[in-house]
Amino acid sequence: MVRVERYAQGEAGPAGSIKVAVFTLCGREFMCSDSPIMHGFTFTPSSSTFVEFDSIEELERVFGILSDGGQVLMPLGNYGFSQ
Repeated sequence: MVRVERYAQGEAGPAGSIKVAVFTLCGREFMCSDSPIMHGFTFTPSSSTFVEFDSIEELERVFGILSDGGQVLMPLGNYGFSQ
């Protein structure tokens, strides 16, 4: 584990749940979190991948390629952890 941040009482997620955690696996860093958002499904039909870009243009270009032909359940936006 590289770091773990948990939601505190009164924050967006349930107290003690994972706000953000970073871990290393085979030399690569991965980030994960508990979603405090109520979704229209019980078990997530997707996965989220966090990738850092140097520009918004590059982010939008890659997002367009990755989402082409698929169903985007969470469009690009500021979700508190993503910008």
